[in-house]
Amino acid sequence: MAELKWTDVDFRNNQLHITPNKTEYHRFVPMTQDLRNALELAQKHAKYEYVVSVYANQKTQAVVTPII
Repeated sequence: MAELKWTDVDFRNNQLHITPNKTEYHRFVPMTQDLRNALELAQKHAKYEYVVSVYANQKTQAVVTPII
């Protein structure tokens, strides 16, 4: 899920597209209404192409940008 991009969020069909790695197949996961609401709100303020942004800084190993 850390590699989920906004282009993988399908609001029209109410599902997430999970891109496969080398051993998996494409998957489509239905969204609950709560998740959809949270993602719609987060997308309005999105600054990056990824739904969850993780970056390193000098004080911590990683910082996760929450979606809401």
